[in-house]
Amino acid sequence: MKITDPQILNNLKEKGLKKLLPGKPRIAVGMGNCGIGNGSQELYLAFSKILQKKKIDISLVKVGCFGFCSQDLHTRKTFNNSQ
Repeated sequence: MKITDPQILNNLKEKGLKKLLPGKPRIAVGMGNCGIGNGSQELYLAFSKILQKKKIDISLVKVGCFGFCSQDLHTRKTFNNSQ
């Protein structure tokens, strides 16, 4: 895609930021191979059960590798559009 107008670039930036920094709190659980091998699926399910039981409005998502296999398990928490 060739960007010929600054407004197009700004629109793409805003669209990307909404994915990275949503309007509500977000928990991303690293589900790469090492994460899964170290229990990230169980961690995700535990978060899911707690959030549902307490009716907490937080976006819980599965993501790929965070790149720190030696430090697994990984989560990334985002609150108020910051990390």
